Amino acid sequence: MNDYYEILKLKVNSTENKIYRTFKKKLEKGDLELENIQILFKAYKVLSGPQRKFYDILISQKLKGEKLNVKYSSIIKQIEDNAIKLANYYLIEIKKNNSILKRARTESVILDFFLGIIGVDWSTSISFGSGLILFGVIITGYSLSLFNVLLITIGVFLFTIGILLIRKGLTDFERENFNKLTLPS
Repeated sequence: MNDYYEILKLKVNSTENKIYRTFKKKLEKGDLELENIQILFKAYKVLSGPQRKFYDILISQKLKGEKLNVKYSSIIKQIEDNAIKLANYYLIEIKKNNSILKRARTESVILDFFLGIIGVDWSTSISFGSGLILFGVIITGYSLSLFNVLLITIGVFLFTIGILLIRKGLTDFERENFNKLTLPS
């Protein structure tokens, strides 16, 4: 049985708020191995609820060399198993967001070039992108009736830039709000 107080560097009488803040701080350090993230989640889930009293009893029994309470052990084991699933879900979400951010960085470089590196925020990107899409559709539709290849090309180009701007705006919004991510309980 792991000593979750030691893993989180907490005292036995720590409040739930202190446990949560410590857990988040360790998790935000990043670059953790799968096993370490799973242990962090197990520590947090075991210490952050009514099951903590069962864990404290088990630790006390272990230190005294007594036989561990089977019922309490199975409760803690079930919580640990659920924490591992939650940690794996968390890692999948982190990987998904990282791949989105990598793709967005590439698109951002291109878009910043087109925008003259003026540093627009996510809402401006979405608004400007929507306008370009509309303008591109209008030019393309008008051009089809005239069979003007140059106007069709410009319309499609503006439409594409509009889509990329909206994606950039949404990605910037996600990046801005990623640190506010709340973990499911």
